Amino acid sequence: MGHFIIPPMGDYKKFTKDLIILILAKQYPLSTKKIRNLISKDYGISVTYQAVRKSINLLLESGILEKQGKEFAISKDWILEMESFIEGLQKRYFSPEGVVKQEIGDEITVYSSRNLVDLNNIWRRFHLKWLRKEKKNDNRPSAWWGDHCWWLLGQLDTEDDLLKEIIKKKAEMYWLNNGETFIDNLGNKYYTRNDFTHYKTNKNKTSGVHLLVIGDYILESKHSKELKDKLDEFYSKINDLSKVDLNELMKIIKGRSELKLTIMKNKMLAEQLRKNIISHFK
Repeated sequence: MGHFIIPPMGDYKKFTKDLIILILAKQYPLSTKKIRNLISKDYGISVTYQAVRKSINLLLESGILEKQGKEFAISKDWILEMESFIEGLQKRYFSPEGVVKQEIGDEITVYSSRNLVDLNNIWRRFHLKWLRKEKKNDNRPSAWWGDHCWWLLGQLDTEDDLLKEIIKKKAEMYWLNNGETFIDNLGNKYYTRNDFTHYKTNKNKTSGVHLLVIGDYILESKHSKELKDKLDEFYSKINDLSKVDLNELMKIIKGRSELKLTIMKNKMLAEQLRKNIISHFK
């Protein structure tokens, strides 16, 4: 991950690379000449074209910037890495209970968390990491199965980032959602934006179990009956968006609950579960 240091007042000459990032954070893409002009205009610093070009090349090599024609912008992959880094800081500094990680052998990792939001953040970060690091060598579709995509109401901004990455990588994805409530059915319009993302509601009763199969990995979590029933009740009583009580949903997803997420690497089992989920779409 690249380092991002805010330059101290009166010492800008030592921080040309960081000034470039600050400028591109406000507007993009920009040419080398435009960046140099803005360094002079916004920060009162005189820097040569060659010095700016050299700093841009270093930022390109480290993956912090990306080239767009003859102009430059901050790399979206680097932004996601920074987001993950900041989330980690937030968890360590603002969540005293945090998340407990336990490794069982080489192929199984278990995370314990206190609420659904924390659990979903771990789940999403793993999915993003796989998309960025492993998807290019794996064209198999990914598949999710579970109850109520509550994050479409409770964490839509983070889910939107994930879906954009799925679309960017053209990663085929299936969502099989137990339950056919009004809110559940709205997911169809959100997820099915192209011919490689698929969403379907399922008449099966909710179970509290959630599975994601990506590559050779299986992610599995199970909600307690109390938590499952709260989500079921919340979803079942809504037949119009005007009736959505987001305060109630926040209490559910941020409320204390003993939750575990198991991540297992098992190629044979992953393939079996993947085929089982996708079979519901045929």
